[in-house]
Amino acid sequence: MSRNHLIIAVSLLIWAAACTSPPPEWQAKLDDFVRHEMAQKGIPGISITIVEGTDFMWSKGFGPQDEGVSGETVYRVASVSKLFTALAVMQLVEQGRLDLDAPVTDYVSDFRPHNPFERPITLRQLITHQSGLVREPPIGNYFDDTEPGLQATVRSLNQTSLVLTPETTTKYSNAAVSVAGYVVEQIAGTRFEEHMQSALIDKLG
Repeated sequence: MSRNHLIIAVSLLIWAAACTSPPPEWQAKLDDFVRHEMAQKGIPGISITIVEGTDFMWSKGFGPQDEGVSGETVYRVASVSKLFTALAVMQLVEQGRLDLDAPVTDYVSDFRPHNPFERPITLRQLITHQSGLVREPPIGNYFDDTEPGLQATVRSLNQTSLVLTPETTTKYSNAAVSVAGYVVEQIAGTRFEEHMQSALIDKLG
C-alpha cells in the first residue's frame, strides 16, 4: 500500500468513526482507494456498507456491473459463521453446561484423532485455532459439497493426527470449529442449525 493510500485509509476510518455521510470528494477518494486495493490483490468484487447502530450511513458496490455487485449484494456467509459458533459455545458456558477448559472428549466421546502429545484438546483451543488439528477434515471439508453433517465430519477426523501440540501455536482450522459446532449440537440436544436459529438468529432478529 502506498503512503497516499495509507493516508486515505486512515482518514476513511476516522470519517467512519465520526458516523457522518462522506462528502463527495471523500467518496471519490474511497473509490480510488478500493479500486487500487482490488487491482493489487486481485479482488473481483466487493461491497462496503457503513452503519451506526441501526442507522444506514453509506453503501456502494465495486466490481463488474454484469455481476450485479452493489451495496446490497448478498455474499456467502463463509467464516463469519465461526463467530456464531463461538457465541453458541459461550452461551452454553454461561449456562454452566460447558467448560471451556475441559477435554472435548468429555462431551464428544467419538472424537478421537491421533494425539501424540500429552495435552488434550479443549473448547477454548478449538474456537481460538490453537487445537493443533488439521485445517480441513477428510469429510465435510471446504471442498466437499455433499453436506455430510457434523457427526460424519467430526468422526472423519479420527483418520487424522494432530499437527501441533494443543495451545502452543495458532493455526487456522475449519475442522476445529466443526468440532465445536458438534459439541454445541450434542449438549443442546438438537441439530446445530436448529439450535443456532433459536438461540441466536431469532433473538438477533
